[in-house]
Amino acid sequence: MSGGGSVRLLDHSRNRESNVKVAVDDSAFNYRVQKEFPSIIADLIDLAIAIHAADRLTFQSLRQHQARIHVVLPARHPEILNQTPLQDKLSNLLEWATGSRWVFEFAKRVDLGRAVEQQPLLSSAAPYVDEVALWSGGLDALAGLYTRLKENPEISFCYLGQEAMITPTPVKSRSFKRFNHLFLIG
Repeated sequence: MSGGGSVRLLDHSRNRESNVKVAVDDSAFNYRVQKEFPSIIADLIDLAIAIHAADRLTFQSLRQHQARIHVVLPARHPEILNQTPLQDKLSNLLEWATGSRWVFEFAKRVDLGRAVEQQPLLSSAAPYVDEVALWSGGLDALAGLYTRLKENPEISFCYLGQEAMITPTPVKSRSFKRFNHLFLIG
């Protein structure tokens, strides 16, 4: 669970201010394929969360003119998110979708961000290895390996495991030979 942040709501029409704590379960980001978690992706996720929270927490009377929603969000790449074409498209899209006027301000983020941003996936020292994964030698590992190899035949894989080669069974040996025949060159 991310540490979250707080949303400060200023309702000028009712002269009210409140703070709401927002936290997101971002544990699913640990199950990624890429070695790195790009910081611009983290910015876009934070932006989506901020838009959702602001939209859900904004009071809007049907008898009133459209609401003005001003989002101030710390970002890893404010220089990208503050670009006028992006701001215009984002504001126009959200005004069309919600009926509210949206304004965005992005400042430089100072904290470290999500844990997934700080922890790259296990990588190999070998320059020719693109992806590293654990190998149990079971059918589930075999099915996963087969799927990854079929989806990405140009990528090289390094599978790490303890038991698979220490206690080879006839099935494991046949599987290993078959994979060598199907996918390995030389």
